[in-house]
Amino acid sequence: ELRAASEEAARRGAREAGAERTAAEAAEALRRCRAAAVDERKAWEGEREEAAKRLGELEAEVGSLQRSLILHKQESQAEHLLLREERQALQLERLMERSSQEATELRRDRDLLLERHEELAAENARLRGTHRRDSAPAQLLPGAAAFEAVTT
Repeated sequence: ELRAASEEAARRGAREAGAERTAAEAAEALRRCRAAAVDERKAWEGEREEAAKRLGELEAEVGSLQRSLILHKQESQAEHLLLREERQALQLERLMERSSQEATELRRDRDLLLERHEELAAENARLRGTHRRDSAPAQLLPGAAAFEAVTT
């Protein structure tokens, strides 16, 4: 009985030692898991901080790109307005050139008309002088004398 009790105690001791070993191994595994969780959390926080930093950089880049886009649009609008003004200036220049040509043509036509008027006036005066010399005042009909008086 003693032997049986002794063997039972030895088995119980072995079981307890095994249980203690298992408990120690489990405690070590738990400690490693906790350490890994802490390391993983630190890594995650580092990644989060890095992601937040990158997000800030990207937001700054987006802001810069938006400002560049706004400036580009403004420059484009300014160029468009400048081109429109240049086209209008060219149209005005062409219009002024056409007006100048028309004015030159009108002056030339006026000069030709004045020359023709002078020629006709000279011809009229010549014809009147010839008419007066050819006919005596007594020979004129009463209507012709009135016409002569009005036209001279």
